[in-house]
Amino acid sequence: MAVDDKLDTLAEMSSIYILIDDCLQGEKQIKLKQETYLPKPNKADVSQENTNRYAAYLERAVFYNVTRRTLTGLNGQVFMRKPLIKLPPQLEPMIANVNGFNTLMQEAKKLNTDVLSFGRAGLLTDYPNTDDATTVAQLKSGDVRPTIIEYHPLSIINWRVKTRGALIVLSLVVIEEEFPIDDDGFTEEFEKQYRVLDLDDDDEYRVRIFRETTVVDEATGKEFQDFRAMQEYIPKNSDGDPFNEIPFTFVGSENNDPEIDFPPMYDIAAINIAHYRNSADYEESAFIVGQPTPVFSGLTESWVDEYFKGGKVQLGSRVSVPLPEGGTATLLQPLPNTMPFEAMKLKEGQMIALGAKLIQPTTVERTATEANMEKSAENSILASTAKNVSEAIEKAFVWAAQFVGAPEDDIKFELPTEFDLATMSPEERRQLLEEWLSGIISTPEIRTALKKSGLAFEDDKLIQEELDRRKEEERKLLEQKQTDTLPNGGEDNTSSTGEN
Repeated sequence: MAVDDKLDTLAEMSSIYILIDDCLQGEKQIKLKQETYLPKPNKADVSQENTNRYAAYLERAVFYNVTRRTLTGLNGQVFMRKPLIKLPPQLEPMIANVNGFNTLMQEAKKLNTDVLSFGRAGLLTDYPNTDDATTVAQLKSGDVRPTIIEYHPLSIINWRVKTRGALIVLSLVVIEEEFPIDDDGFTEEFEKQYRVLDLDDDDEYRVRIFRETTVVDEATGKEFQDFRAMQEYIPKNSDGDPFNEIPFTFVGSENNDPEIDFPPMYDIAAINIAHYRNSADYEESAFIVGQPTPVFSGLTESWVDEYFKGGKVQLGSRVSVPLPEGGTATLLQPLPNTMPFEAMKLKEGQMIALGAKLIQPTTVERTATEANMEKSAENSILASTAKNVSEAIEKAFVWAAQFVGAPEDDIKFELPTEFDLATMSPEERRQLLEEWLSGIISTPEIRTALKKSGLAFEDDKLIQEELDRRKEEERKLLEQKQTDTLPNGGEDNTSSTGEN
């Protein structure tokens, strides 16, 4: 098996990942694929006329990107509130720059987006190639420090596991990357390379970079292209010792093991494509039906020669059409084809049922139980993904701590896992406020309910300080008002005049 060979399980999922990715990129990408997503109505006809008709058919089609809008809404729920981040001082600079390009929050959003979309991604804690242990000065300057890199599922082309005691650990991960081969200052050209992460014969973590190069066959002397390891090194921890595990973790929608999870966005993306095909038929029907054809009857050849010069008829409000006795002029217009439109509406309903709430507000009345069940289903997808992303990022920082010699117990990364996509209705807020005013629930309880609904996000301590400050201002204002209402500013106004 060559270094660039893809695992069969990944090859089977590739078409699904590409479909989802194309939907997320939008209409331009979908239309670039032409017949992949929009088949020709008459594929057997290879004439130029049919080719031109398909080009117009494709141009009129509308891709309504429910997939991306749904993903944006779901991802927004996760990052509506700030995550819990706790890192040792040695790793705190990684919050602002986690891998040379993105902040920690940006990389977390990117990771969560891929897991929500494809049900899978990868997270690597990468170490620089150093011979000695890293110094504090190098860490502070940023010259030498670990980075955390997120990988798209299509980039992780091969992996293996092995048993170590009661544990199952990764023994091989192959990542497809690009590297620049030419740069004239304006345009870069790239070629593929393969980053091979494995455990060597001594069970030590090793990194190798494979690139395609010219190789000479020793037996025949002939040249051929093949991949060879251009770089190889064994990363060391803060004590200068090799690592005994690959600092890479899969991140899934169900769990973080190497098995491929089902992509949460696939069902919506598949129906989105079907909706796009219906729109092409609907738009073509609207185009044809929207252009009525004039029909004239009862005309003789001599009449046409005399009154319709050159066989042309002018139509419009400022011209008249002469007709012989018994002649008629009508507009022929076929009845509209409503089947594509009905099919589109059906698919929009299906996408709503699959979680695409952002298409339109739900107008169908539902019982409270039905609404709560729907929320629980959506929250379970979001919560599972958010938990898996949190665990993966936390694990990546533990590996980073081993490189810099930081305490692992001080590491915490946790995304919110309580959401309410529908938020709290005005009636629910009014009832909650009445219960608080009547003393049935306490201030911490009403704050907790408002936070869960997404209506409140400030820290309870800050809110309490603000309330105390307002009460103090009101007290002072009341005292001042009482003072101002007394004669002479509240001083004793009685005096003895000595009169009887």
